[in-house]
Amino acid sequence: MDWADVQYWPLVVNTVSGTTGPWSWPVDQRPTRIVETANYDEWLETVAANRGIGIVPEVAQRRTQHPAVRFVPLTNAPPSPVSLVHTPDAQRTLIRPSPQAFHATPDPSLASMV
Repeated sequence: MDWADVQYWPLVVNTVSGTTGPWSWPVDQRPTRIVETANYDEWLETVAANRGIGIVPEVAQRRTQHPAVRFVPLTNAPPSPVSLVHTPDAQRTLIRPSPQAFHATPDPSLASMV
């Protein structure tokens, strides 16, 4: 499925911690029906109940198993911003090499639609 085709489906969004919402599209290309949820579990069960489709980063496919949900590659999705998180007292030698790994260009084809 292509990113531009999402507008034709009801979209389930996690309003608290989700990475995708109506703001992810230009006004004239937004899905017309938005189903709001308050957390990831509610989001997943709403998609599983066939109330709409959801969009998540590729990592969710590896971490989520649900018998009623199928992950489908989503083409032409915009990159999703990420942040490096660590404790203030973490050993600097463990953190220093990591930022170089984040300079790679993200592959938009790694986004998935549920």
